[in-house]
Amino acid sequence: MMPGRAMNRIDATGYELVRPDLGQVRALYAWKASEPRRDHFTCRPVKPLNGFEEYYDKLSSWLREPMNLLLALVAEGTTEPLGEVRGFDWNERNRSLEFGYYLPPDKRGRGYGKAMARLFVERVFGDAEAGVNKVYATTSAENAPSIRTLEGLGFRLDGRNREHYWIDGRRYDQCVYSLLASEWRAPDAAKP
Repeated sequence: MMPGRAMNRIDATGYELVRPDLGQVRALYAWKASEPRRDHFTCRPVKPLNGFEEYYDKLSSWLREPMNLLLALVAEGTTEPLGEVRGFDWNERNRSLEFGYYLPPDKRGRGYGKAMARLFVERVFGDAEAGVNKVYATTSAENAPSIRTLEGLGFRLDGRNREHYWIDGRRYDQCVYSLLASEWRAPDAAKP
């Protein structure tokens, strides 16, 4: 546990983030292929998911970009993926990195998302060589579990993009949350 972070700590004991091997990537692909509501997890156009080989080739190419990360949450000592987290949209100028996370339906509501987000934040802010100053995430204003996860880690609401998600014929705002490295490292007592 980091000093001074007791109030906003989300316990990730017993879990770790790993770079997925081929078998784990197959599991991540299977989640996407079987997710009936893929359009609910992004404001961007959802393209058809083709076969695994094409997915793997595109993923491999994407991972060659600076600071693009794909990590799987696993229980320590196991290999079964429980969730995935991605870092992307690295901005070298302002040292910011966007991230997003996904859990398949049978893994939701069990604390895995909170553990995964915490471990991701610790990882990117703990990498002195990368020099990440800010991590940020976006979510639909209707996604209460994601909002609780982000706020529970100390993320602050930067703003809203109005009617940014169009899901099932309804419009929802997009909430933009961020966390600075200095806020993550600061003792809770120093926070407003």
